Amino acid sequence: MTNNRTANDDRERGQAELVGDAYRHTDSEIIVARILAGDGWVVIEVQDESGGLPVVRPESARAESGRGLLMLVLLVRAWGVRALRGGGKVVWARLDG
Repeated sequence: MTNNRTANDDRERGQAELVGDAYRHTDSEIIVARILAGDGWVVIEVQDESGGLPVVRPESARAESGRGLLMLVLLVRAWGVRALRGGGKVVWARLDG
């Protein structure tokens, strides 16, 4: 089977994972997604109202969920979390492309 994955596929998966995690794992009423692009790079940012930090869980064949952030880490060049004054956070991921 040929791997036809593109940089756009990675961006879409990354954004879907970050937004989905903010929706599933926080009680935020407002979730904001931003995409910043430059020459050869893209940064996805997802802001929510929660102070809880995302956790990359170890890979497990028995787990029924929890692989999304692990997958994201494998797709991106870098990722992190930035706390916001007044509460909440921004989870970001930087990709090539």
